[in-house]
Amino acid sequence: MGILNYCSWGADALDYAVPGTIQTSASYVGADGFALIQGPARIPTNSLSTDIWACSKTYFSAVGFRSEQPLRFFAQDGTTTIAYLASSTAETFTLWVNIGGTLTNVGTSAVQALGTNSRIDAHLVIGVSGSVEVFANGTSILSWSGDNSNGGAYTSCESVEFDGYASNAAGNPLWCLIADEDTRVFDCQQIIPTGAGAHTDFGAYTSVDDFAADPYTDFASSTTVGDKLSAACTDPLARFSTGYDVVGVAVTARARAGNGSPRLKPLIRHGGVDATGDAALLNGTDSATKHLFTVNPSTGLPWTYAELASMEIGCEVAAPA
Repeated sequence: MGILNYCSWGADALDYAVPGTIQTSASYVGADGFALIQGPARIPTNSLSTDIWACSKTYFSAVGFRSEQPLRFFAQDGTTTIAYLASSTAETFTLWVNIGGTLTNVGTSAVQALGTNSRIDAHLVIGVSGSVEVFANGTSILSWSGDNSNGGAYTSCESVEFDGYASNAAGNPLWCLIADEDTRVFDCQQIIPTGAGAHTDFGAYTSVDDFAADPYTDFASSTTVGDKLSAACTDPLARFSTGYDVVGVAVTARARAGNGSPRLKPLIRHGGVDATGDAALLNGTDSATKHLFTVNPSTGLPWTYAELASMEIGCEVAAPA
């Protein structure tokens, strides 16, 4: 039980996630910059469950509501929509549910005065006694119950697509979680690198500190296996939610291959001790690999809030494939 998948939005173009992987993120070091943009991301649930929760932190107030679909559930075939949420410039949400093979409008919410960092949680149950409920900042705003199985044709939720808007600021991330339990008990906070770390094999931190994509007018690079680049993360913790256990720190290393078939590992560092995730093959376009570090490498214990302010994140060059 718990989190099934997660991601946050990253710079440049957003890729759809291949089942079983995560391809988008917002906090990274290792290629160039950490700007955030608007756009869709489709995330696999990694589950055959008929009971799925999904949540996303969205960015409404600075740009106003837009006509978009903040959240959409796909059936096990990966193409059929079971339910989706639509927003409008009237600052309302509309819930659409697949009933007997036809997407049907089952309700419109009241006007929602959502702030910059608002969150949407949605609970989907597939079956003859199916249901969908949507929460805005923890308050139920739309609900429906009935048969959404289309005669048993829809048996699980293969993926969830999220859409929204983010900004180039550490306090305004865009992220999503998928779980097999109530997502309202979870939160996700983004930590943006703030300065140079202990590892500078790639070059200067100033080559990767851009908040706006500068398409590679400056960047860090290396051809030596074992080279590392890290950045300090002294991002203020005052804005973080309190009262939670820290499940883990997800670090993404994002880069592209200059030539050959290099691989890259996400890296985390604390108390002078490094840990790395699995190596991912790079290609000639921006690609990323993410690893969830559930324990602090210097203590071997779950992370504490205080430790988050003294960690470093980065990447390491791995042997070619």
